[in-house]
Amino acid sequence: MATRSGSRAAWIEDPAGLRFIRHDLLPAVAAVASVFLIVGIALDRGNTTLYLVLLVLAAGQVGLSLALARLGHRIPGPQQLRIVLATTPATFLLLGMAGWSEAHATYFPVVPAVIAGIVAMVVALTEPIWVLAPWAAASCAALLAGGLLQTGSFASILLPPVGLAGQATLAWVIRDGIQRYHADRRVVVHQMAGLVPLANPQETAAAIVGLLRSRDELQSVLVLRFTALGETVVLGVAGQRMSGGLRVGEALPGPRNELLRAKAVEGPWLTRLTLRADDGDYGARIAAAGIKAAAYIPMVHEGRTIGLIVVADSRVAAESLPMLAERLPVLIEVGELAGSLLGPGLEGIDATSAAAVRLDAILAQGAFAPVFQPICHMATGRVVGLEALTRFEGATPDEVFAQAGLLGRLQELEIATMTAALAAAERLPANRWLSVNVSPALLADTATLRRIVRGSLRPIVLELSEHEAVLDYGAITTSLKRLAPGVSLAIDDAGAGFSSLRHILETSPSWVKLDIGLVRGVDADPARQALVAGLVHFARQASIGLIAEGIETEAEHEMLKSLGVELGQGFLLARPAPIDDLMISALLRSDDAVERST
Repeated sequence: MATRSGSRAAWIEDPAGLRFIRHDLLPAVAAVASVFLIVGIALDRGNTTLYLVLLVLAAGQVGLSLALARLGHRIPGPQQLRIVLATTPATFLLLGMAGWSEAHATYFPVVPAVIAGIVAMVVALTEPIWVLAPWAAASCAALLAGGLLQTGSFASILLPPVGLAGQATLAWVIRDGIQRYHADRRVVVHQMAGLVPLANPQETAAAIVGLLRSRDELQSVLVLRFTALGETVVLGVAGQRMSGGLRVGEALPGPRNELLRAKAVEGPWLTRLTLRADDGDYGARIAAAGIKAAAYIPMVHEGRTIGLIVVADSRVAAESLPMLAERLPVLIEVGELAGSLLGPGLEGIDATSAAAVRLDAILAQGAFAPVFQPICHMATGRVVGLEALTRFEGATPDEVFAQAGLLGRLQELEIATMTAALAAAERLPANRWLSVNVSPALLADTATLRRIVRGSLRPIVLELSEHEAVLDYGAITTSLKRLAPGVSLAIDDAGAGFSSLRHILETSPSWVKLDIGLVRGVDADPARQALVAGLVHFARQASIGLIAEGIETEAEHEMLKSLGVELGQGFLLARPAPIDDLMISALLRSDDAVERST
């Protein structure tokens, strides 16, 4: 967990953020004060002459502030308002005197008290304590002195300075609350912004709950994720009480899961914790933890709600709910940042989970079917063998096998598809060999392969792709020797890369299949023709059968035949089809007739 560091001096000096608008506040305060002065004049609640003088002074103070603002490049901003404030004690002396009405022989404290209170509130919100305290003391003294210069009851004369002190104190309390809120927000959000996704979402969630739990007032913190399978799962947990009740990786019971998912789309919420009868063991453990109230904050990534941050508290709801409400704005920002941190990793997990479910369904329901593509003699067209391929509903074979590989279940899928292909191939004439694709891992697993091919009535050719990495050629050659005599090896995709040449040299296969990249357009490409001719020569010298795959045009077929390639496979010769396909049946019947006639 990494966080950026920085100075908090500016924040502590102006926690409410009001200093940025202090020059806008001063005219507003002067305008409000002017309104009360005019009201005092209209209602004859004081010395009209002094009220008029104060109106002129208010206008003069606004003018001074605006003039100083224009000189901001020469006079620092924090000092500009303080120059104006330095003149207010003298103004307040007049304000204290203005409350006395000669006509009524009475001191009217309301107008001086209200004006002094408004000014004091603004000063308390915009200035630090070392400016506020001496200013308030001087202003209170000025108000009191102004009142004492007139005749009136001491209680009425005392009201304006007391009102100023009270308003200043109230504003300072408000300022302190704003300061604490912003300081707390700044620290938490600053630390959250410094987090980076770790090795997996569980570690990232642990860092998030650990950061939040470090706040003394937050007793227990959970991170819940909504899975693609419709579950709500604990991703991270911190806090002594909650840690004993829930475990990472645990799924919440169905009704609680449905409730949280439904409410999460509506936004954050606070609640007294109410357990339901259908919460079962989960509810019993939460009750044992003593949780009374909780805040729920949705985590959203790219418009999708991916889970919740839950802050739980064991204090009585009357105490915990106000505390959680006070921190809810910060927690909402934390939830937004947490969504960005966890979203990409959780998307990967969801994709993997969904892929695993699809693969389980494919294997359980047998949602695949073998098809067979004939391998023909280039000169006569006679079918000498067939390659078994697999077709899946709604996905290509490459997609399904690749996903199985990512899930670590490639061999499981291979075994199922190979077994189905061999079973279907029992209906084919026994004098055609059957070619099946196999990974290096399965090819090295002698016991499994022997169990699959045992009882086959035809020769079996195991095709090893160029695209598969081979880590142990010795294991493959040993496995082939231990298999039945009718099992041989073919190297697929020869010419697609350097690996195919090493496969050929290390395993001494019975067959080599030319990659479709060499076959496509060979009739018009001398370079391809030269490479194919070289492989034909190599195959003859090494006593290896050569098969060209992907033949789609007559020109390709004629060129390959002229170069000495004996066997071919492709859409031109026959498309892959189920065992009952009429085209394959016709090909096989015609070949049988030719063989019987000879």
